Amino acid sequence: MRDIKIIPEMPRELDIRPLTEGEIEHLAKLLGEKIERKDVVHWMSQSIIDVVRLSQPSARQRSKELRRIAREGRSWLRSIDRRIDLSSDTSLFQAKKTLNEVKPKLEQFCEIADLAARDLESTIKPGNQKTPPALDMFFGRMIGVAKRAHVPPHIPGRAVRSQTAPQPPPAFFQFVKAALEVARDVITASEIPAPLRAVALTILKERSDDALVKILLRSRGFIGGYRKDPHGVTEWTPK
Repeated sequence: MRDIKIIPEMPRELDIRPLTEGEIEHLAKLLGEKIERKDVVHWMSQSIIDVVRLSQPSARQRSKELRRIAREGRSWLRSIDRRIDLSSDTSLFQAKKTLNEVKPKLEQFCEIADLAARDLESTIKPGNQKTPPALDMFFGRMIGVAKRAHVPPHIPGRAVRSQTAPQPPPAFFQFVKAALEVARDVITASEIPAPLRAVALTILKERSDDALVKILLRSRGFIGGYRKDPHGVTEWTPK
């Protein structure tokens, strides 16, 4: 069965609002003096555009929306039927006849939506949900920007996070949190179709530090160490 689309086609051009001077300054400050503002602007803007372009509802979200459409469609039919039956206006008798003619098509539409939802639900596997590709891409870009600024992509360790008086989180982690906030603000204020905006904001939603660390660890992977070169920070595995 062909999937029912619940988001519009991607516009050829996305009207994304520019980063403000305050946003640029804040992100550059977190990365230190070895990053150029133009690089921050370019990579942040491109990452935000790519998140929107890659934003697609998950199978679970699509199934939920299809179930809602079917449920509301059947509820509407019952409500109209009831109102016509209870009305004393004889002119509605013709409307009842017309409704009975179109009702099978509407009921068929609701059934198709339910079947499509069932097909999607059969693809959903139990267990932990995978990181959305758009979020992986965003974090990958932020890791690249940080390395250019000679900032290793460190994340808070469990020991650090469990201390009574925790140390400030690594510069990279602070940068990622700030970048996520800026991206959400930019998307909210941009001329983007509402369904696309909603999916993008869900992908970039605010998370607890622990949840963010877990996702970053999956996206970044386990890294043995870092070394500096003229181009920034590169990864290496000690022998």
